[in-house]
Amino acid sequence: MAVNRFFRRSPYDLGLYTPPVDVIREGLAVAQKQYDTNYAMSEAIKNNYINSLPQDRQKENEIQTDL
Repeated sequence: MAVNRFFRRSPYDLGLYTPPVDVIREGLAVAQKQYDTNYAMSEAIKNNYINSLPQDRQKENEIQTDL
């Protein structure tokens, strides 16, 4: 390629694909909000307890130590 006074350099545009990042971000934000809601609900359920009957106390203790 000869470079002279008539030569015009033009940048090469690759035209690469750009993914729709905004849509992905919004989808992840919705998923995170749903996860947080479900996690808070599961923690609230986990913190509730029912006293076991005396005959079931041993099994309850086993379950509690497994957690």
